[in-house]
Amino acid sequence: MRRLSGLIKLLSFFEYLSSSFKMGLVMKRLSMFIFALTFALITTGCASLKQVFKGHEYAMEPIHKNIAIKNYDAAIAAIEKDFPEDGKDRLVRYLELGIVAQLQGQYQLSNQHFSAAEQLVDDFFTKSVADEAKAALISEIAKDYRGYVFEYTFIHYYKAMNYLAIAMQEENVDKRKLDDALVEVRRLNNRLSALASEEGSYDDLEEKKDTLLYKVKLLFSNLLSPKKSADELTYRDDAFAHYISGMLFEMRGNRNDAAVSYMKAANLYSKGYSEQYGLGQAIVSQAWFDAARLSKLNGGSKWRSISQNLLDENQRKALNSINTKQPELLVVEYLDFVPGRSILELHMSLDSVNQTLVVRPNYSPFVNALERQYQREWFTMMYGDSSPAGMLMSFSSGGLSKVMNGLDTKSFPLPGPIWETFSDLGLPQAIGSGMRVTVPYYRPFTAPFEESILSVNGTASGPLMVAESISQLALYEQYKSSGNDLTKAVVSNVLKSLTANTAGSSDPTGGFLKAGLQVFNFASASADTRNWLGLPYEIRIKRIPLKVGENRITLETHLRNSPKVVTQSKTFTAKSGDKLIWNVRSFPEYADLPTTAPGTVNSGNVAAAQ
Repeated sequence: MRRLSGLIKLLSFFEYLSSSFKMGLVMKRLSMFIFALTFALITTGCASLKQVFKGHEYAMEPIHKNIAIKNYDAAIAAIEKDFPEDGKDRLVRYLELGIVAQLQGQYQLSNQHFSAAEQLVDDFFTKSVADEAKAALISEIAKDYRGYVFEYTFIHYYKAMNYLAIAMQEENVDKRKLDDALVEVRRLNNRLSALASEEGSYDDLEEKKDTLLYKVKLLFSNLLSPKKSADELTYRDDAFAHYISGMLFEMRGNRNDAAVSYMKAANLYSKGYSEQYGLGQAIVSQAWFDAARLSKLNGGSKWRSISQNLLDENQRKALNSINTKQPELLVVEYLDFVPGRSILELHMSLDSVNQTLVVRPNYSPFVNALERQYQREWFTMMYGDSSPAGMLMSFSSGGLSKVMNGLDTKSFPLPGPIWETFSDLGLPQAIGSGMRVTVPYYRPFTAPFEESILSVNGTASGPLMVAESISQLALYEQYKSSGNDLTKAVVSNVLKSLTANTAGSSDPTGGFLKAGLQVFNFASASADTRNWLGLPYEIRIKRIPLKVGENRITLETHLRNSPKVVTQSKTFTAKSGDKLIWNVRSFPEYADLPTTAPGTVNSGNVAAAQ
């Protein structure tokens, strides 16, 4: 109803303009039709016009603010309003509702939302190409949002955590519900196995690097575009997911499967995962320690070589004095929200003299100086003619000054036959003096927190270690898709301009139809910046021994560049041999909430996400 009301008002205003310019009845109706088409197509299934012109991040911002201050009802109302069940963003709807329900402790409801999201993902893989054709003629945001592969991983992950929370709500663990968690873990592992098979393992990557073909391709890639190889940034498996799988198997007493999962995690972290996502060495050492521990408990022999070659002195001592009766807690902290993408406006034109297609940033007057700097840096990093070949092309057409300008420009040479094809298709006329193109981009981001410090019964236990960086996962996915994003944006806008030109060639309205279609083309040129933004920026963990009986656990998370600290505490009543998990979400806004406020921390011996 809100969109319909807005559309009626806009149509009334446009009708007033039509009357003011003394248009005839046909012209008025045509103008209203074009304007209505423009408005309807670009807003169907989108949260708002703000999302169309500023990006998904801005549509989610007020929702995330409500989540961070525990105003969950307002967040749910906004999600349900902005992302309808039948809209193009319905996957976003279920993913975000799943997160909110989990934070509320409504784990069954959370899993209902995640199951709905999972079903959508499965349905998308069987959908026809009609959606792609529509996107080419309208906009990328006219397509259903289908999510990223790493987001699929976390659907299974969060479902497993929900089942675990349900299982741990009673004083005695509900083994059936814990088994439900393990079923989800196995489904997660199956998805990761399929991913590794499709993308290749880190071992496969190392073997590939040794081939002559790879070395030659790398040589010319560095010459033509000195950017990091996409192969080295590919999401090919998830070490953190395997590590948590190991913990869940261990909680159920399934040490064989736990050993396999820990070993997978350790191998992944050490062979490239930790380096790829900037996680540091601590999580590598922790994963190897747990792999060695389970190997020893299972009567295996691998633990000896792991201990000798991969563990430090303290870990070796701990390995030699394993106490299976001592309770243990794994703290898993989820920090803030993953950063969102913004929209980078570009200007595309044809240089007929040098027969090149030229793309450069189109800085909006509404963008401040800092944002403009971020946009230029992203453009230069992703698209600018900064390779030796690109610089030589710029130099040959304009000297050193053109080389410097080239850092802010992307030129595509269109030699002889290609230029003739462009001309035959009418592209110079369609593009004219230039057209607006948009692509997604990331502004620079840093973690909102510094270190997270854990204490047990008042005694400091040390900092948590970074085990997963979803922000880096998302950044690398955008890095890999940046070229494809630009290609799709250029193709979409060229097709729409050709359509406008064709309509204009036989336009009975004296050019008004062509002008209207050009307005539509401009308005609908919006990059797709959608992501599952309810995911955390990064995930930190720490394993600590507990005593039998009550244990008061306190987590202090220090804000970056601020004296404020987010303090969250919880009491665990541990039994001999218990393996427990505390899932806790931390937002900077928690520092301003009273620690005694209802719902600030979980109570009781449960392994629930906060």
